[in-house]
Amino acid sequence: VLFREKKYEESLEFFDKVLELNPKNIKTLIYKAFALNALKKYDDALKCCDEYLKNDSNWYRAWGLRCMILFNMERYDEALICCDEALKLESHDKIIWSQKGDVLYKLKLFNEALDCYDEALKLNPEYVPVWITKSNILFELERYEEALNSINKALKLDSNDPLSWSMKGFIYKAMKKFDDSLKSFDKALELDPKDYSTFTSKGNVFAEMKRFKDALDCHNKALELNPQDYTTWASKGFVLADMGRFKESLECFDESLKLDSQDAYVMYGKGLSLEKLGRSKEALKSFQKALKINPDYGDAKTAEKKMLSKIDNI
Repeated sequence: VLFREKKYEESLEFFDKVLELNPKNIKTLIYKAFALNALKKYDDALKCCDEYLKNDSNWYRAWGLRCMILFNMERYDEALICCDEALKLESHDKIIWSQKGDVLYKLKLFNEALDCYDEALKLNPEYVPVWITKSNILFELERYEEALNSINKALKLDSNDPLSWSMKGFIYKAMKKFDDSLKSFDKALELDPKDYSTFTSKGNVFAEMKRFKDALDCHNKALELNPQDYTTWASKGFVLADMGRFKESLECFDESLKLDSQDAYVMYGKGLSLEKLGRSKEALKSFQKALKINPDYGDAKTAEKKMLSKIDNI
């Protein structure tokens, strides 16, 4: 009962008692491993899972659980081996195919991941999370029409998922269908009006449409909901720069960099605002910091070269 109610700490005490009274009740090890995994005690969870598999290596779900634990530990190559072991034992389980797809996605083996998701969908065409993840991969591959088709399948099955509507908004934005993108983000916000990231995303669409005041309103709303989001501070900074309000944009970039000092794009944006304010030496330092974070950043290289030439000629 405790386990079903997700009272994992309390359930661990019960599982330990069961194992103390009957060490041969190895199925309890799986329940214990699951609870430990839920509590993010991954090393202990893995030990329990391995102890079970020493006694019974023929239950595919145990291999699936081991895959899940290793996935959470970011040990993706080992997780992949577990998926394959599970599929040797049971090739008709949608969850295992989905897990393998997730692992391959993390390994950036996108086409192989898509194949796995397709296997999962053959087994259950109404598996909504897989339609969503498939859409994410297709989006990353810039296969936008296919991504849109996948997210529409997800929304046909569950039209009340705000994340799916947001995903649809991203796809339309990439396709430059800005009005459709805004409608999708509005639907997401109708379902979850406190999702600050969707306000930021909506603001970014307005920015691409050159509707800077609307963009600024969205970013301000996002920051009301979460003032600790560095991406929103950065997005607001770029909008203010586009409006010619460089002093304010600089303040936003500084807020963003307080929260994440290793974003080369934001550091570059800061440099551009400093340049516009006539603070050439500080601008140069920002461009050089951007290049330290990302030595291959072409725009920052160009800006650094330009600023060095400008300073030499002063």
